[in-house]
Formats: sequence, C-alpha cells, structure tokens
Amino acid sequence: MFFLLAIALHAQITVKEQPKKTAEPVKIKNISNAAPGGFQSTQGKDLKITIDRIDDISVIDQNNYRVNYTVYNAGTEPVDVSKYNSGGISGAFLSNGKVISSFDGGKANLYTNGRSVLQPGESIKGAIEVLRQNLVTGATYKYTLTVDSESRIEEANENNNTAESTITARAIKNSEYFLTSAKITVQTGNDNKEANNSLVYIYVGVANYNEHMAFSLGDVRAKDGYAPEIRANSTTELLPNHSLDPDYHSLYSPYNSLCFYKQRGLAVTVFYDNKAWATDAWKINSISVTVEFKNSNGNPYPYPAYASRTITFPVNGLLGYRNGDDITTNKNQLRVLMMGTDENFNPLPVEFSKYPVTMFLQVNNSPLKNALVVYCN
Repeated sequence: MFFLLAIALHAQITVKEQPKKTAEPVKIKNISNAAPGGFQSTQGKDLKITIDRIDDISVIDQNNYRVNYTVYNAGTEPVDVSKYNSGGISGAFLSNGKVISSFDGGKANLYTNGRSVLQPGESIKGAIEVLRQNLVTGATYKYTLTVDSESRIEEANENNNTAESTITARAIKNSEYFLTSAKITVQTGNDNKEANNSLVYIYVGVANYNEHMAFSLGDVRAKDGYAPEIRANSTTELLPNHSLDPDYHSLYSPYNSLCFYKQRGLAVTVFYDNKAWATDAWKINSISVTVEFKNSNGNPYPYPAYASRTITFPVNGLLGYRNGDDITTNKNQLRVLMMGTDENFNPLPVEFSKYPVTMFLQVNNSPLKNALVVYCN
C-alpha cells in the first residue's frame, strides 16, 4: 500500500492523508549526502539533482523516509520547467540493481508556483516523504531520485539527472507475522447456556473479507457446535481450533498475516442455536479474545502490543429467546453476535443479527469495511 507526501519549499505539492498510527516512533537516523559546493556550468540547458539528506522517521512497523533534495540549473541557459506542471521528480527503490516495481519511491513537482523558468545558477529545494511497509527488515536498498524523469526537457548533459543514496529498512514487516492462536473468554450473566440443549459456534478471522475463518469452535454446517453447559455468572475459556480452508489459504498465508488484519480489522462471531427449547436464552456480559502473532519460525512479534493482545467486548446482551419471540419454534431465534476491531485492534461496538441473514466475520460498523485491500507480500 503505498503512501507519498511531497513537500517543497517553493513548489506546489499534493498531499495524501495517512491514517494516524499508534505504533511508537523509533529514534530518527540521518543519512547524509553533502550537496556540492560548486560545479562547472554546462554550456546550454542542464538540470542537476542532489540528495542533500535522508531522514529516517520510521515507526515500529512502517518504513518512512524524508528525502531532502536540491534541483539546480547547472547550465548557462534558462530552463522552462513548465513542461512539468505536475511531477518531474521521482524516486525509486532498487535491490540487486533492479527497481522494485511494487514500491514507488515518491514524486514531487518540478514546476514551481509562479515560477516557470529556472535561471542559470538558481535552485529549487524540497523534500519527498515516502512511506513503505513492505521493505524487508534489515535489507539495504539503493534509493534514486531523478529530475526530468520523463525527459521532456532537452539538456546538454543528461548524466546528472539522477542522484542516489542507500537506505536500510528497520521497521518490522507485518506480512511476516501471522495469527497463530486465539483464546475466547466468556463472562456469562444470570442466564446460563444449557448443556446439550444448545450449541455454540465461534469464528475468528479477518473482518469483512471472506467466510474463511482463521479459527473456529465447531462448524455450523456440520452441526457440531460446543454443547457443554456454560454456567450462569461464570467465566469460561474456549479454545477454537485452527480451521483455515486448506483449498483457500494456510495459517502462514498473506490472508492471515498481521499486515492483512491491520487493513481490515479482526472479527469474532458467536452463533447460538437453542435447539431443544424455544424459550432458552443465554445472557452474555462480555467476551474477550486473546490473539497471538508469530512468524513461521514460531517467534512472537517483536512489539509486545501485537505479540499477544487481549481485546474485550462489553456485550451485555441475550442470545436465543427474547421477549416477543415465537415460543413454539426457535427458527427466528438463531441470533448471531458480531464483534470486530479497527486496524489497531481497538474494539468496536458489538452488533446482533440473525442467522442466516448475516455472513460470519461480518462487522457492519467497521470503518474499514470498504477499505482498499492491498496484497501483503
């Protein structure tokens, strides 16, 4: 998912908003390339760019860099930069000599507000802020910044239009960590879940994306829900089993990665079937889910807030029979409790629906419900 913010002291720049993050910032690190103190003018038109400094302003799980640059008219003739009323300066990340096509290195405008001509010896200073989530932690990349990137301006010297530096990614790559366990804790109110007379099904997975849950307790299609009693005014722990669809994806797939959960949020769905008595109900005061994220080697996420996280949903509601329901059949009492989080695993208000009106893992009030989905790699 890419994000770019170009800032220029003299340039007209377009800004794209970034959602606020809760991750703790890491210490800023500067990588400096000294700007030239002087150079021999080129006969004719000549644009030259330098990278003056790269500020590493990354947070725990986002690589973020502010690239400070200077564009010079290094020639003896004025240069009309109005050929670029948008763009004109572009960055790129390279690995092993090849541009990483899926990562854009940022763009900025060459055309300055009110100044379409750059006179000999004049310069434009600015900065591009580039956010990249998917750089490999610890890997070093070549970063290039090019002026007149589309070669719209005829220059006497085309060999100084690109500056380069190196960037070492330090942020954690969320696509390498996966939801590996989920524990459900239920606090029952003054109306218990009957033993054997009622079944409970619990699903955990990515919100509002598909019905392929990461973990489940029972399968409503097989009618093998949790049957034992859950006593009134008690706290019960339930451990859903791993149940990713093997034909769809595995535990260590991009669709079960922390990267994907942070795009859509986490969902927990509880389905209650009071199959024996049409007047049976189950009062729930709250439900908590404890999730753990580890990499494929079993190492927990380095940041404790995501290594193991307990999310509590204050439910305070009934599943099953409610006043006014038909007491002769439970057909219209197959109620579903839907719980979800935002991208930072903060709980959203719970919702109740009826089966089969709702899809499992649906969270209607999620601000991420229709968010753009970007493949995690």
